[in-house]
Amino acid sequence: MARPRPWSRGRTAILYRDLGRRMVLALKHGDRPEIANPAALWMARAARPILSDGLLIAPVPLHWSRFLKRRYNQSALLAQALARKTGLACCPDLLLRPARTRVQDGKPAAERFADLDGAIAVHPKR
Repeated sequence: MARPRPWSRGRTAILYRDLGRRMVLALKHGDRPEIANPAALWMARAARPILSDGLLIAPVPLHWSRFLKRRYNQSALLAQALARKTGLACCPDLLLRPARTRVQDGKPAAERFADLDGAIAVHPKR
């Protein structure tokens, strides 16, 4: 990994295997945006012990070419629903994805992190 992770704590709402993986892929690629609301509820419950006032929720940006294909940004849907369920602020345009990255499916973690290095930036007007 090129840079250390800027966080020290994290939680997971579901395991990315079996049914959990199928749900994530349905939201992401299967035109199932309605999955975002229940998933955000699970995320809020899992994250409750580490949430604090003043946190900001920022979705991972989707490159415009993928947005055209999917018609929605699943990360933005999750972030907005999570903000509603936690009472935290959401800034959907805080981050940009200026370059399209390669498909990450099946790659080991180190390769995924390397592919994403520099792919996401803070919006210059934020």
